[in-house]
Amino acid sequence: MTDDKREAIKAAIADALDRRRGIRKPLSVRAGMVVAGKQMTARTIDIGVRGLAVEVDEALSAKAECFVVLTLPVDGHGHMLRLQACVTHAMRSTTHGFRVGLELTNVSAENARLIEQFLAA
Repeated sequence: MTDDKREAIKAAIADALDRRRGIRKPLSVRAGMVVAGKQMTARTIDIGVRGLAVEVDEALSAKAECFVVLTLPVDGHGHMLRLQACVTHAMRSTTHGFRVGLELTNVSAENARLIEQFLAA
């Protein structure tokens, strides 16, 4: 099996797992992340009430805890979200770097409301 085929299978499995965890909506914005005390920049791929996917330059370890800061457009305004998350998976992206799945943890009621509004729009 070629590396490309193996990566395509991994991506399909990760996408299927994401779909089982709730509705996601595409969101492409820059985000700041802190993982194990290291700051990095990410680009979001999608977001849902229970998680989000991002692209980063380097692979992240599964189960690593992190913080994500992003601006979510809701009702014509940008709302800054500070989110706590846990890495569920990371795999090489077909476009750039690595695609990382994040499960949100300890989501505030306000952040959950804003994400739900974004999903409903």
